[in-house]
Amino acid sequence: MRIGLIGLFGSGNTGNDGSLEAMLGILRRLRPDAELMCFCGCNSEAPDRVARDFRVAALPLAFLRPAHGPLRLLDTLTLSAPRQLASLVRALVYAARLNVLIVPGTGVLGVFRDRPFGMPLALFGWCLAASLFGTRIAFVSVGAGSIVRSLAG
Repeated sequence: MRIGLIGLFGSGNTGNDGSLEAMLGILRRLRPDAELMCFCGCNSEAPDRVARDFRVAALPLAFLRPAHGPLRLLDTLTLSAPRQLASLVRALVYAARLNVLIVPGTGVLGVFRDRPFGMPLALFGWCLAASLFGTRIAFVSVGAGSIVRSLAG
């Protein structure tokens, strides 16, 4: 059994990391044989923090925007399309290996001034990838408020 967990883990938000810790505890108790992997958003340090703090394999949720220089300019000029496409391809590769994809809270469905091409697009891409390969998807304790705008922002 291979289980992937997606969320805004490792960002320093104790609520997000608490959601991950609770879900990992449940999974390790119910499925001690499962191979667990986290896909973390937010920043480049998040996967390393998650791997160290929770003893689980961790990768970035999506490819991050280049920090500066010509690659950042190219990313801006192309509206991040190559980076977003590469992130989708990576999601397809990993989703094909998973039996279950779990989103354990972390407010990923909330409207917290996130851009439509940020977490909403990443989550859509991962769910699309999982659906294409028949990977089960579970949203656990996610919660969502009223949608007051057509796009997050």
